[in-house]
Amino acid sequence: MSERSPDMPPTIPVVPDEVDIHSQSRSLRVQDDLFPPELVVKFFEHLHDDKDLPAVKVASLVCRSWRAISSPYVFRRVVVSSKGSLEGLAAFLESDLGIHRYARTLVICPRPGEVPASADWASDVPATLAALLPGLQAVELAQLNEHDTHLGTGFVRGLAAFAAVGTLTLRQCTMTPRLLHALVSAPPALHTVAVQSLLTAQVGVDADVPQLRNPALQSLEVRPTGGYVASADNILPWIATTATAQSLRALKLTVRLVESVGVGRFVQAVAGRLEELELDLEPFLDLPLETLTMKQNISITSCTQLRSFAVYDPDVLSPAVAGFLNELNSQRLETISLRVTAEVTGPALLPDLSSLAVPLSQRLGSLKAVRVGYRGPVAIGEARRQIEASLAPIHAKNILVVHRA
Repeated sequence: MSERSPDMPPTIPVVPDEVDIHSQSRSLRVQDDLFPPELVVKFFEHLHDDKDLPAVKVASLVCRSWRAISSPYVFRRVVVSSKGSLEGLAAFLESDLGIHRYARTLVICPRPGEVPASADWASDVPATLAALLPGLQAVELAQLNEHDTHLGTGFVRGLAAFAAVGTLTLRQCTMTPRLLHALVSAPPALHTVAVQSLLTAQVGVDADVPQLRNPALQSLEVRPTGGYVASADNILPWIATTATAQSLRALKLTVRLVESVGVGRFVQAVAGRLEELELDLEPFLDLPLETLTMKQNISITSCTQLRSFAVYDPDVLSPAVAGFLNELNSQRLETISLRVTAEVTGPALLPDLSSLAVPLSQRLGSLKAVRVGYRGPVAIGEARRQIEASLAPIHAKNILVVHRA
């Protein structure tokens, strides 16, 4: 049974209900051997893959054997949303030491509607749980505010005690660049950072929050908040001064015009070692040829080790997309990903991608897949046939994959 990566919603975080630890002592009176264990495992895998944690928890109460089988799924992702849930989780882990081995992701997120000032319990989470969750692999911080939740030196040092945590995700948080840098520098085994919907404050609570290490990340994802136009500029220049400039292999960025010059500089700083690059061009101002101007500020000619490249533009036929495809300069390239976004109701009205066949065909020697995601009202089967027809040379090589984006 393979381990899944932590769930990461694209924009608005949907944090599952916290694990009801008290309900684990109750089970329904159902015959234990009614279904073979292999079938029950498949059932829980299906629910977990569908991200239906409430259903997983209900199913875990069917009988004792189901409860035992469900534990890795019920406790794989634990959520702390209040002082009471923190205390309850800590007491439960202390009383049942076997559960900790199932926990892979810890989410720290105040309950919706909670008065921000009353969420100061968040500062105690790392120090309280680090010793109880020695195998934890990922931490997600959601809807936390540096001022209201007292994230500072104590929180950073507590986060550093999670010795096995390799992934840190920030969603809808507000903090100073200094605290952001400190959090990324804290976990000793950190290799992946995802920053989503971040707002950066100018004045923090703890001006002396320490940077404990020189981070050497392998994967970085930055998705700035739509209403804040400099959040990426608070992250990328600092990252470029750390050991990450030599260790980074995967980079995923949402690019807007105001930050495209900084993005271009950062891509150049890490280009020689990048193996995966994704650029999601976002027309922030809806200006004519806005994404082309972004392209003019970003060059990928130095990315000579790429295995995977993705460029997403609201207009898949824009000069920006063509420009990036023509600049691809890696003999190791295996996958190119594009996205077609069209609100038309008939497949014949979808964009004709035949103009992209030439730059794509130039990479056929090493390519194993050209992936085209489709967003729109046309049935995916009809959209697939239309796109396959417009990219006939690629489709003929049996490497074209059209999917619902």
